[in-house]
Amino acid sequence: MPSALKLHDDIVEAARAEAPLWSRSTTQQVEHWARIGRAIERERLASADRVRAALSAQLDFDALDGDERALVLASLEEEIVTPHGDAGLAAELAHRTLRPSYIDSSGKVVRPGDSEAR
Repeated sequence: MPSALKLHDDIVEAARAEAPLWSRSTTQQVEHWARIGRAIERERLASADRVRAALSAQLDFDALDGDERALVLASLEEEIVTPHGDAGLAAELAHRTLRPSYIDSSGKVVRPGDSEAR
């Protein structure tokens, strides 16, 4: 039976951008990601200790297997998307006129100020 959940806007936007690439709806994309996460946790495909060690620079990223690398990258992405720490820096960056580059839904790099995607 379907249930309503509250998700962070960044997760919904990421799913909305990713879903068309896989011929899924936004809801199907979130469900897909949830199933992958559950499978990883249930099957212990990756060592949580090794992932934590890599995140704290105690273990080289290249020493990780593919599943462990995916978890490290997802953790790093979460840190970037959900900033923690220096509120002064966040305020300063918010006032700057420079915008970051990004990858559009077709996979092209878009740099602010460029007249077209690369």
